[in-house]
Amino acid sequence: IVNNQLIWDTTLDPLDYPREIREEFFKKSFFYRKKFVSWLGIISKDYINNFDWWIKLPSSRDPFKSNLYKNVIIFSILQNKKILKNVKIIYFENKNFVEIIRNNKIFQLSYTKIRLKSKIYYLNSFINSIIFSFIVLIFVRFFKKKSKKKDLKDFILVNNYIDTKLNVKDHVFSGLKKNLKDKKNTFFVPNFLFNRNLINLFKNIKNLSKENYLFKENYISLSEFIYSAFDTFFNYRQFKVKKFRKFIKVDFSLLIFSELKSKKNFFTEFQSKLLLKFIEKLKINKFYPAKIIGRFENQNIDRAWFYGFKTFFPKTKSIGYQDFLYYPHLPNQSPTNYEFKANLIPDKIVMTSKSFIKNRREFCKNIKIILGPSLNKQKIFKSSKMSTNYKFVIALCGIKALDEKMISWLYFLINKDDSLRIYLKPHPILPIHKLRNFDIKIFKD
Repeated sequence: IVNNQLIWDTTLDPLDYPREIREEFFKKSFFYRKKFVSWLGIISKDYINNFDWWIKLPSSRDPFKSNLYKNVIIFSILQNKKILKNVKIIYFENKNFVEIIRNNKIFQLSYTKIRLKSKIYYLNSFINSIIFSFIVLIFVRFFKKKSKKKDLKDFILVNNYIDTKLNVKDHVFSGLKKNLKDKKNTFFVPNFLFNRNLINLFKNIKNLSKENYLFKENYISLSEFIYSAFDTFFNYRQFKVKKFRKFIKVDFSLLIFSELKSKKNFFTEFQSKLLLKFIEKLKINKFYPAKIIGRFENQNIDRAWFYGFKTFFPKTKSIGYQDFLYYPHLPNQSPTNYEFKANLIPDKIVMTSKSFIKNRREFCKNIKIILGPSLNKQKIFKSSKMSTNYKFVIALCGIKALDEKMISWLYFLINKDDSLRIYLKPHPILPIHKLRNFDIKIFKD
């Protein structure tokens, strides 16, 4: 039975939509998946060689960052007269939604039903990103001098992600250093995850400066740092006059430009620009790596890493590493044909299981995939203990809304049967204490 008093807040996670709308949302999400990816390829054609486009939210295809696909599905549901008839109040993110409804006659939604949420500004994200990046630059230059070597050839560069909240932790290539055959000719290029613990940041940069690390901050001048910051802030203007091709008979240009202008993802956009400048500086300094390796989730910094070397070092071999399972709700992790043409994809992608190779080629058959070890899981072979205490293992995904929903389901199961023993594995990008419904008394170590 359809509820004729529906209150639909489109800004919420779809899991929290009214039941009939939630069911329609996920049905349409599956239906439009490939069509949306193809449409995004069409509107990206004019920017195939424009790196700025590829680090902006609309091209990311990452539902954790961009709301474009979510909003496309929302507008497809708004074309369903049966559902629309039973909506009493509907909340939208901003006035762009109202403009799109006004400009498209296919929508028969009364304006009296529409409510707008308070607009979210990301100015703090911009300011904090600049301050943190500048502090990293100062710390690096204090501890590590720029290498005076020139004409360095046939070495390996590894792009990693460092978390310095407590101790130095490599989130991607944990344990790689211990197993390297050629340690002298392998250098790491760190990306520091944003955090406010400056004391640990200071200590850990000091420790890393004694190892085989090349810091991009040593190769970028202060003027280049400032230019990259302003360029990242204002580069959306080049897309302002563009009228994008319609999808599902709707002109989404307003929403696309809104995301292009957004500073929500400023930190990684800025870091990507700095990384690209660093790679250019390597060529100026006549550093010629034989091989480069990096994580490949197809996010901004990953794209900058592989795009940069394919642009400035076309003969250098590139390898992308995927030490994670196949997540169908994260389509960005599966490359597309147009991303392949834009030189954003490594020569080879290392996966840790052959079970998902077919899925990874969903949007691009040209990618080369090889199998490799799961570096972060090697310790299970050394200290593995068989136990029957835990019947279920639940691995959280790192998306807050989904993880909180999973926790609530687990509470329901435990209340039904308190003899259940469940092992809960948090995701590294989302500390479990940040989940609002997590109760340490129920889940104990």
